Amino acid sequence: MDVSLTGSAGILLTAVSSLVGAVIGGYMTRNATINATNIANEHQRQLAKDAEDALLTGFIWSIHDEIESLFRRYNETVGVILRNTPDGEVLSIKYRAEHDYFSVYHSNSALIGKVRSHELRSDIIFAYTMAKSILDSYSIHWELMTTYEDACRSNAIEPSPINEHYVKTYYNQLVLYTKELKKIDSLLCVSLERLLKRITEDYVR
Repeated sequence: MDVSLTGSAGILLTAVSSLVGAVIGGYMTRNATINATNIANEHQRQLAKDAEDALLTGFIWSIHDEIESLFRRYNETVGVILRNTPDGEVLSIKYRAEHDYFSVYHSNSALIGKVRSHELRSDIIFAYTMAKSILDSYSIHWELMTTYEDACRSNAIEPSPINEHYVKTYYNQLVLYTKELKKIDSLLCVSLERLLKRITEDYVR
């Protein structure tokens, strides 16, 4: 037997069907919108991560190039002279840095904390700490050498036991300080070589 709905019953069924269809359609549209938004957000996050990774990689290689350049220059000048100074003798030259040789490190210091590798971050900080330490030490050596030279001039102009005593005292101080400089130089070389090796092995330019 065929049953047909007419009148208010048919209108009600049609309205309910339309409502169900609208609800289902709205739900599907909402899910599609949410999925599209999530995909777009994930894409944006990936783009931001890729940009930060590229920035950090560029920064790390800039650190490498700065350290490599300064290390080469140091080894060709005062570094080799210090290492060739015989034990028990005084570093014969006066050396002092009056410029900021660590421009990459200083101008990008905010990026140090973003380096994800704890070992690399520690190596960078330690290498620059040692580099600054040896520059400070050379400045102290400069002052000691100046004082020693003044004592030598005074003794040459007016020889006396007291002036000769000062000459010997300052010379002995310089001998001890040259020994300390060699220790710092050794630590510096180890720290810089370790940093350069880590960057070269762990990062693609």
